[in-house]
Amino acid sequence: MSLMKPNKTPSARNSAFRFRASPVLATGPAVHGDPPPPAKSQPPIIVVNSPPGATADKSKTGQRFDQPRSARPRVRDADREVDQDEFPKFDTASEFSFDTTNFGASTFSSRGSGKHTSNHPVLAKDEAIKRLTQLIGDSVKYGPTLVVWLLDQSESGRQNIMDLGQQLSAPYAALAQEQSADSDRFLTAVVSFGEKVEFTIDPPTQDAARVIAAMTGLPEDKTGKELTFSAVQAAVEKYLPYRTEERREVIMIVVTDEAGDDAEMVDSVVEVPHHHSIPIYVLGVPAPFGRTAGMAPSVEAPVDYRPSGNWRPIQQGPESRMLERIQLGFWGGSTDLDLLDSGFGPFALERLSSVSGGGFLAMRSGGGSYSGGYGAQWPAPGVPRFDPETMRRYAPDNTTLEEYEKLLSENAACRALTEASQLTQLQLLAFPDQQFVKQSEAQLTTLLAKAQQVAAKLEPAIVTLHETLKQGAADREKLKSPRWQAGYDLAMGRASAARARIEGYNAMLAAIKRGKKFENEGSNTWVLESAESIDASSALKRLIDDAKMYLQRVVDDHPGTPWALIAERELVMPIGWKWTER
Repeated sequence: MSLMKPNKTPSARNSAFRFRASPVLATGPAVHGDPPPPAKSQPPIIVVNSPPGATADKSKTGQRFDQPRSARPRVRDADREVDQDEFPKFDTASEFSFDTTNFGASTFSSRGSGKHTSNHPVLAKDEAIKRLTQLIGDSVKYGPTLVVWLLDQSESGRQNIMDLGQQLSAPYAALAQEQSADSDRFLTAVVSFGEKVEFTIDPPTQDAARVIAAMTGLPEDKTGKELTFSAVQAAVEKYLPYRTEERREVIMIVVTDEAGDDAEMVDSVVEVPHHHSIPIYVLGVPAPFGRTAGMAPSVEAPVDYRPSGNWRPIQQGPESRMLERIQLGFWGGSTDLDLLDSGFGPFALERLSSVSGGGFLAMRSGGGSYSGGYGAQWPAPGVPRFDPETMRRYAPDNTTLEEYEKLLSENAACRALTEASQLTQLQLLAFPDQQFVKQSEAQLTTLLAKAQQVAAKLEPAIVTLHETLKQGAADREKLKSPRWQAGYDLAMGRASAARARIEGYNAMLAAIKRGKKFENEGSNTWVLESAESIDASSALKRLIDDAKMYLQRVVDDHPGTPWALIAERELVMPIGWKWTER
């Protein structure tokens, strides 16, 4: 297999393209050629249990597998929205692709005005592992192959690793038995990571039983740290000679239920695998939509857990490079739509897998019901999911940090959405008082003043959120991406609705304090009810109209998406207020 020298097209490998909706796996462009420029300096990686001189078996270093091989037919991937002109063209036989479809369905009915039914893949761990085994088997048949497993040692991911070892036992042994006793056609290395990176099996071995024993016997790392990308970087550096000198197929498989605490390394780490056609597959969990984690922050906290303690909360998202969903609760404290399945893996892992030519394989639980909130499992059974055929149009921007920042600098709406998404979470935990019994003028005035004080505590943060988003309104019509359109409109609609409700509430109470009279002589109680409009200032009425316009546009233009589901819920409760009396 001859090496192809790349065209020196400026920035060819850094151009923007979009993820596909998980769990469909696909390959990206596979590239052989000269080593890339040195990566930017990264924090030091702590590597243990790496024997001196173990980079490669010296008896085989430099051995070349040049026997004629026919190129594998490429499985064309309709799911991946890639402008093929963005990468240099190479002929390569190192292209693996497989599809994870038709494994189940789920239905989620919202409490709002719409129903979301999605007949889409629900991939269990055993099916995911089956597909990976199939991939490995195909590669071994095609040519000499090194498989490098990178295993998360964290407490939360422990069960995934145990399942992996148990379910790989038989098929891995079968693959090994197909090779002759003196053949090194199929080799495996195991790397584990937590706070440190450890080469658990190195040099690579032909012994399948040893590989499985290493997986099932992997010790837990209780630090709560996952140096995922440091592990990938160390593995690539160590095993690159198997690709460049021995001309082996090298496949790396990361198994983790988190996003990694060193995800900022992704752009530099992925350069070498992309350049040398080393596909990296990730067996992981989908990112929660617009959130950094789907589990309670304390899942991996120390025994003496304190919210303010010196520890890092679990990281499992978001699916985009930066947060693109505001942190605003629903009026009354409902949490059932706080966690949604984004349909994509954590951003950096998706980028690592897609740019390297591998893919992200999302594990999900089928069936069950979900009532909202953060727990000890993600994704929880029954958590709302969305059809990947629909979500393909809403893939996050798979760009370098520099390109993403350029996108934000060029469009105020994008910039405003990301800035608003960084603001402190706002939970509207309880309905403010809406019923006021009048015993005397003084007593009623006191009741109203106390209610206004509660609302006044929320108002500054809501106003800040809304004003931040308003800064991008002038550039809204310039947005061409459905994802950015839906994201900005939902955020602006929800922030407008929250501000209209809180300012409208205060305005309505102020009207009573100014001496509004009962119409019925026998009435002694004022009741504030939700309404489609409000008897207040024209500015407040415009704010309500704007909220409805933005939210309804999301529902109409982006059906079957998480943005539409949230907008539907927001529209269930009228945004205005009216007084009734008893």
